[in-house]
Amino acid sequence: MEKPENIVKDVENYLRTTNVDKVVKEMVVSVLHNKPASVEQHMLKHLVGKVKQSSEEAAVATAEDGSGVAVVHPDEGTQAYLASKGVADILASIVQRLAAERPEDVPGFIASYARHLHQH
Repeated sequence: MEKPENIVKDVENYLRTTNVDKVVKEMVVSVLHNKPASVEQHMLKHLVGKVKQSSEEAAVATAEDGSGVAVVHPDEGTQAYLASKGVADILASIVQRLAAERPEDVPGFIASYARHLHQH
């Protein structure tokens, strides 16, 4: 079993090298500043926004149960398009169904579900 002082040193080193405390502080400040109705959604969007800042590509984040999905893109026009087409809601619906049904053939399930969505 690892000694407690080694565990503490390992955690301190991890915090120092990853800036976890800074990310969490920024997220909490954003929540307190904006006072959103859905704190979890706001935090999710904040974190995905951080990913967006460090990437040239779209970022997608979802809760494990599919209850919340955030989709962000660094290009504002593309972001507006994705939002106007309800992409986050569509992806949330897919993730919720995947979580509920747990199919073996995930790509096939998604293709079938997408056809179902397209027909409605």
